[in-house]
Amino acid sequence: MRIAWLGKKSPFCGNVSYGLAVTEALKERGHGISFIHFDTPERFDRAEPDQESSGNLEPEVALPYLMKSQMYTIPSPRASRELRESLERFQPDLVHASLTLSPLDFRLPELCQQLGVPLVATFHPPFDAGLRNITAGGQQLTYQLYASSLAKFDRVVVFSELQAELLIRLGVAKNTLAVIPNGVDPNIWR
Repeated sequence: MRIAWLGKKSPFCGNVSYGLAVTEALKERGHGISFIHFDTPERFDRAEPDQESSGNLEPEVALPYLMKSQMYTIPSPRASRELRESLERFQPDLVHASLTLSPLDFRLPELCQQLGVPLVATFHPPFDAGLRNITAGGQQLTYQLYASSLAKFDRVVVFSELQAELLIRLGVAKNTLAVIPNGVDPNIWR
């Protein structure tokens, strides 16, 4: 299976670790991965196929950005077009978006629908149902902003039942959500 993975490679955070670990595991299982992320395009200018990956194309695409931080990225005006062109060129069987990345997150459902490609997301924003402070208010706002877009994804992975319950209350269909708790690879952390 060919998977276009939209994720982060920098600046370092849990989302970066998640994306790198999952895509490496997918490659080990024989899947072709096209990693799309925000970076300086000159560093990753339209990568060529990796000849040593048993025939799987593994291009990496760097989308241009105006500002990038651990929390969010503001894409350059041409990033949306480059994302579309990359997906058209790769012709993936599946697009996976490791959210939240940028305002492009909200365009993905329409884009993937136009291309006829299933869209899966892992929704990473922090969540703490017990907090009653400004941080919790920011978390709630993020969930409210994303809910209508997440409702258009084919599947959305969240890490807890509480997250799923909140998204259901915000309009995401229960059968769209998959609860997969964060795990630890015991082969790495022993």
